[in-house]
This record gives sequence, C-alpha cells and structure tokens, in this order.
Amino acid sequence: MSVTPEQTGTTVVTSRSAFILGFISTIALWTIALLIMFPGYEILFWHDFGELLYSLGVLGWLMLVTLPAGALAFVFWLIVFILHRTTWRKRVAAGFPPPIPLPPSPARAA
Repeated sequence: MSVTPEQTGTTVVTSRSAFILGFISTIALWTIALLIMFPGYEILFWHDFGELLYSLGVLGWLMLVTLPAGALAFVFWLIVFILHRTTWRKRVAAGFPPPIPLPPSPARAA
C-alpha cells in the first residue's frame, strides 16, 4: 500500500499543530496559575498587573451579587409598571381625568 505525499503532509501538519497548540495552552495555563498563586509574578512586558488582577477578581465577586439583585429589581419594576398601566387605562376608560393638569393652551394665555 503506497502513501502519497499529500496524505503524509496532512497527517504531520495536523499532529504538529496539535502539539504546538497544546504546548501554548499548557504554558498559558501555567502562567495563569503562577499569577494566581504568587503575587510577585504579575510583571508582564515590564508592567505590574497585580493591582489590576486583584481589582478584577474583587469586581467579579461583586458581579455575582449585583446581577441577581439587578434582575430582581427589574422584575419588581416591571410588575409595578404593568399594574400602573392597567389602572391608568381603567381610569381613562371610565372617564376620570388624568391626575396631571393639562398645560395651558396658547389660546387661553392670550
């Protein structure tokens, strides 16, 4: 059984690219683990990112509290808004004037 050069090249490139991507991801995960474990390793490209990483971590935990609270506040606001609209439409349909006074018309002002 003969093997053509195209088949061999494709197999080699695929395994080589998988090895390269695996190596890069291993190095990236190892770097992230070092950044988390040791605060002295936050220097990247001659900039200290320790304070930024700490702030982003704290803001991530804060997000876990504020997103559900914001969702509950939105649901509460939506319920109040729907109730307000239904009572407003019932009042207008019954013939009651709205509680907001009408602005003066230009004909009355003159």
